[in-house]
Amino acid sequence: MRGDAERYLALCRDAVQAVDAQVPVYDVKTLDQRLSENLARPRLYTSAVLFLGVFALLLAVVGTYGVASYSITQRTHEIGVRIALGAGEGRVVKMVVWQASRMAGLGLAVGIPMAIALTWTMSRVLLNVVALDPLTFAVFAALLGLSALLAGYIPARRAARVDATVALRHE
Repeated sequence: MRGDAERYLALCRDAVQAVDAQVPVYDVKTLDQRLSENLARPRLYTSAVLFLGVFALLLAVVGTYGVASYSITQRTHEIGVRIALGAGEGRVVKMVVWQASRMAGLGLAVGIPMAIALTWTMSRVLLNVVALDPLTFAVFAALLGLSALLAGYIPARRAARVDATVALRHE
């Protein structure tokens, strides 16, 4: 029999009743319906974990930007002195982005081994959890590294455009 399985449910029920009318036929569902019901809770959990993971990534990106922006704002006086002494806008931006990239590299160098250790621990506790997924680690490390570079670049551009006299009077 080919086609939609739900069309045959009544036919199957009638066939069972024709053989033995005493056999109760109830809760008859297709395999797709049973699978959907059985997988509903794991899908919900997966969606919740995915949402929380994306939210954590968003918080990490926003937090990185906030810390870098605050750090660069605190250095406005120093940047003003550099500009007053003749450092060009590009050189100031390059310096700040270089420092941000060093900090991001340090954070990734510490964070990736810790994340690997955590996933190894979680794979021991949870079933069907892969201990190391290199693609996932690479994508998220690159995303966090790129966000750290942008977090340094955007405020650095803003700070480098500040008039040197205004920056010197900042404190």
